[in-house]
Amino acid sequence: MDYILGGKTGTTGEAGMCLATVATHQAVNYMLVTTRAPYSKVTPNSYNDQKKIYEYFMNHYSYQDIIKKGDIIQIIPTKYAKPEKIKIKSPKTITKYLENEIQKEDIEIQYNGIKEIQWNQKKGEKLGKITISVKGNKIETLEIKMPINVKKDWIKYIEEHKLFVIITSIIIVFIIGIILKRRMIKHDA
Repeated sequence: MDYILGGKTGTTGEAGMCLATVATHQAVNYMLVTTRAPYSKVTPNSYNDQKKIYEYFMNHYSYQDIIKKGDIIQIIPTKYAKPEKIKIKSPKTITKYLENEIQKEDIEIQYNGIKEIQWNQKKGEKLGKITISVKGNKIETLEIKMPINVKKDWIKYIEEHKLFVIITSIIIVFIIGIILKRRMIKHDA
């Protein structure tokens, strides 16, 4: 087992043959303690136990990138703003030691926060949190912040509030008309 860097054996009546080791394999560091190996002058049972455990993890687990820095993890629509949607990107790469059989569908990204971005939200404002789970087990939570400043889209606002804009415009024209009429009366007098 050339991946083992070092270890210490031990034996007690209750614990049986014990072995504590540290190992490294493909940039993964391990520490393993096994106990209760049956005593045998012929078979090194504590070594065999460790070999089985190490080989299981080395063959079935590895560090995997769950999300890479810059991956789009959420898209949030805007209201009366430009752009129409804000793409939220991961601020960092998330790498975890997981089973090799993990599939994309085993990874769940859940957003909890603002559902619609308003036109006056500024870069850096907190929007919510993203929780990343693998097979139902939470592995990471990221705070999500506004990546850019957004600008008000007056055309969208006017299109959606036509009646309000028309009534407001009529009132403003009416008030201007009254003011002009009063000035003309004062001017004639």
